[in-house]
Amino acid sequence: LASRLEGVNKAYGTWIICSESTYNGVVDFNNGIHKDEILFRRLDRVRVVGRSTPVQLYNIVGFRNEFNSEKLEQIEIFHNALDLYLNRDFIKAGKLFIQANSICGGDPPSVIYAHLCKNNVENGVEDNWDGIRNMTSK
Repeated sequence: LASRLEGVNKAYGTWIICSESTYNGVVDFNNGIHKDEILFRRLDRVRVVGRSTPVQLYNIVGFRNEFNSEKLEQIEIFHNALDLYLNRDFIKAGKLFIQANSICGGDPPSVIYAHLCKNNVENGVEDNWDGIRNMTSK
């Protein structure tokens, strides 16, 4: 799975992605690092090549104390937009993704989702659309 996720980074313009199992296990007892000290962005649910079960992805942004309030706001807006997107409110979601992109000098995942929202508004989605993306390349 890790090698598949490495390739998924390219699709989102991110540097570090982890699965939900890694996200849930982030605690380093030896060094005292806890999950709340790391800034994660809930990114997407995908089916990677060779796997049929969807995987929840998180973007590891960095240590929370290294970011200003604008970056934290950007991530919060992104999460709100993602919730709207998954609830098929593509117009409102698209506006929030554009807003998130305007903070801190741009945000590739927000741009990607804004395009997905635009496409879904223009072309519609299947009745059984579940928001899970099928990654077709490694």
